[in-house]
Amino acid sequence: MTQFWLIAAGMILLALGFVLLPFLWQRKTVHVDRNTLNISVIKQQLAELEADLNSGKLEQSVYEAARTDLEKELLEDIDNTANPATATTTNSEKSGRWLALFIMIAVPLLSVGLYNKLGSPAAINPEIAVQQVSNNPPAEAPQMSMEEAISKLAERLEQEPDNAEGWAMLARSYLSIKDFDKAVGAFEKLHALTGDQPEVLVRYADALAMTQGGKITGKPYELLQTALKLDPQNAQANWMAGLAAEETGDYETALKHWQTVRPLLAGQPELMQTLDSLIARVKTQTGDSVEQTTRKEPVKAATKSITVTVELAPELVEQAQPQDTVFIFAQAMQGPPMPLAVSRKQMKDLPITVTLDDSMAMMPQMKLSGFDQVKVGARISKSGQAMPTSGDLSGSVEGITPGQENPVKVLINQKIP
Repeated sequence: MTQFWLIAAGMILLALGFVLLPFLWQRKTVHVDRNTLNISVIKQQLAELEADLNSGKLEQSVYEAARTDLEKELLEDIDNTANPATATTTNSEKSGRWLALFIMIAVPLLSVGLYNKLGSPAAINPEIAVQQVSNNPPAEAPQMSMEEAISKLAERLEQEPDNAEGWAMLARSYLSIKDFDKAVGAFEKLHALTGDQPEVLVRYADALAMTQGGKITGKPYELLQTALKLDPQNAQANWMAGLAAEETGDYETALKHWQTVRPLLAGQPELMQTLDSLIARVKTQTGDSVEQTTRKEPVKAATKSITVTVELAPELVEQAQPQDTVFIFAQAMQGPPMPLAVSRKQMKDLPITVTLDDSMAMMPQMKLSGFDQVKVGARISKSGQAMPTSGDLSGSVEGITPGQENPVKVLINQKIP
C-alpha cells in the first residue's frame, strides 16, 4: 500500500509541476511608464507636422490647429500619479507564487483524504479487503426456486435448440421434480441431437417407464435393447432389461441380464444385495431354488402371516406420485437385509391392507414363519427399484410376531435423505 501512495504522490507532483512552474519562475517584465510613452508619441507627431509645414505640404493655419489638438491630447493623457500598473504587476507576481505553493501542498493531501473517504482502499490492500468481507459479508442473492431455474433453462433452449448439453441438463432436471412427461420431451430432443448413445438411451427409457407407471415393456425396452447392442455390459441397461423381462414372465432372460450385472457390482454391497433379492425372486418363480423333493402330500399352506395396513402421512402426499411403486415387506430384526416376504403395489392404491406370508418369500430358506419377531415396513420408491434411494418415503414398525391376530399399521412418514 505504501508503494501505491508513493507512486500516486509522484504522479500528482509531476502533473502539478507542468502547471505551476511558470508561476514560480516568471521572467522579469520591463514595465514602460505610460506618460513617457505618450510624450514620445506626441513629440514624433509634432516633428512630422513641422516637417510638413517646412516642405510646404501644410499651411500655417492648419499647422497651428493640428499642433493645438496634439498639445491638448497630451495634457489629457498625462497621469501625474505613480504608475499603478507596475505595483499591481508586482503584487500579482507575489500572490501567484504563494498560490502555486499552496496548491502543490493542498492537492495531494486533499486527494488522499478524499480517496480514503470515498474510494476503495481495499482494492490496493488485500488485508483490508479480507477484513471488510469478514465484517460485512455480501448480502445473499435472492435464491431462485428449482421450478424457476428449470423454466429459464427451457426458455434458453428455445433460442438454442442445438444445445445438447442444455437438453441433457433439462431432462435430468425434469426427472428430479418428477415431471416425467416433460423429461421424455427433453430426452427426445437430446436423442435427436446425439443419436444412439447408451447413456442417453437408458435415461430416455427410464423416463418413458415412469410415464407408464414404472412398466418398462414397450418402447422403453426397445431403447434398452438398442443400448445393449452398443454396450452389452452397461449395468443400468441390463438391470432395467431384466425387470422388463420379469414383467413379461420371461424369467430366463431376466436372470441372464442380472447375472451379467452382478460382476459389475463389485465393491457395492447394497446394490449386490438388492440384485441378489431380484435373482432369488425370479428363481423362486422358475423353481430353481425350490426343493425338488417328491411329496405324496400337498405342501401345507403357511400358518404364520401378518396383516399390514399401510397409509401415507398427509404432509408427504404432495411428495409422491400416483404411479410410484410401493414395497410392503417383512424383514428379520437381525440378519440379512433381504425381505422375508414382500408385496408390490402403487401409491395410488394407498391406504391398503395386505397379508404377508411364506408364499411371498424371496428365498425358501428365508421365510416369515422361521422368525419369532420381525420388522414390518413400507417404502414408496421413486425409481421403482427394490433398493432404497435418496428421496424415497418410508415407515416401519419393529417387534412384530408372525401369526399374530391384530393387524399392523404402518404409517409412511419419513423421507430417506
